[in-house]
Parts: sequence; structure tokens; C-alpha cells
Amino acid sequence: MSTFGLGGYNVSLKELQSYNSLKRFWFGDKIKDFYSISSIHNLEEISIMSQNLKSLEFLFSLKKLKNLSFSFGGTTYFEELPTLVSIEQLDFWRIRKLEVQHLLPINNVENLKTLMLIELPRITNLGWIKNDKLETLVLQDMKGLQSYESLAEIGNVERLVIKDTLNKEKIDSLEKLANIKEIQVYGGYVDDHNHYIHKTKVAEKVKTMELKYQI
Repeated sequence: MSTFGLGGYNVSLKELQSYNSLKRFWFGDKIKDFYSISSIHNLEEISIMSQNLKSLEFLFSLKKLKNLSFSFGGTTYFEELPTLVSIEQLDFWRIRKLEVQHLLPINNVENLKTLMLIELPRITNLGWIKNDKLETLVLQDMKGLQSYESLAEIGNVERLVIKDTLNKEKIDSLEKLANIKEIQVYGGYVDDHNHYIHKTKVAEKVKTMELKYQI
């Protein structure tokens, strides 16, 4: 078994300590003893849902961990993220009260290649992203963003994936992103503005995708 998930009131993860074949794991709220996963050394992907974590120390021993996702819940403590040197992708989804200052440690995650920001209404600009290893940025339903212009300050991001409603102002701001070589947008979000996009300089970078989970 390489993939497993668990959630439920008062369920303990201690029994998983011997599951060394696990590579992908998710756990939800009401879970006990989640620190037990620190002994599953082959884990490559972890999704943590509906938690309010005060420390990430239980992940330190997972040297193969590449993808880490946080969703729902109230976790805003990410100061220890740079300790996870194997991480290549980070996802943040619908975390209440999450603000820019909570995400700043991302800039020191030394092997980060992909960042996904999903439904984080308190994030109103992206100029704080300074990680020079970051290659792909995925934005989905980011209602607080009125423009993508702040992305011009992010030097190394070459691929932008947008799963969000576009208007003319946002399309105009994409023209200022000289560093980005490819922009993926999802058809249902841009149907009303396809003609406008093709009149802009950014048209040659834009690739329209089917609406599905893809990065």
C-alpha cells in the first residue's frame, strides 16, 4: 500500500508506524498521535487538513518528503518550513486567517519549485514571494487579488497557472510579467474575455486548459 488517508474522531495514527511502504498520506481533524508519521520515512506527499498545528517538528525526519499540503483548519505557524529541505511543492488551501506574514518562511524553502495558493481571501498581493527557486505558481479563486501586477517582482517564476475569473484589468496586469514564459488559464473562467486576450501582447504566452486539477 503506497497511498492512504485517515480521518475521524479520536483516531490514533500510532498503528501506522510500521507502514514503511506508504508514499502518500493525508489526515483530517480529530486525529490523535499524528506525530507517529515521523517514523514513516518513505513518505513523499502529505496532506494535512483541518488542523491547528503549533509545530512542524514531526515532519523533520521525513527526508523524502517532496509535496506538502495544508487545507482548512487554523494553522498559521510555518516558521519551521525551511527545515524541510526536500520540499519541492507547497499547497495552501482555505486556511482561515492566513495572511502574508504567515507565509514569509516560504521564501527560505531552498528547493521549492511549485507553490499553490487556493481560496486565501486575506492574501491581496504577491510581491512578498521572493524565493528564487520557485518555477511554477498556481492561483485558484484568490478573491483578494485585484491584479497580478505584483508578480512582476518575482524574478524566477516562469509558469503561472490561473484558476480564477479574469477581467480586463487582470489581463492588462499580465502584460507586465516579462519574466513569465507560460500562462495557463482555464476555459470556463475566460470565455467572456478570449477576444480581448488575443488583442494583447500576453496572448502568445496564454494556453487555455480544460477546467480540472492540473499543474
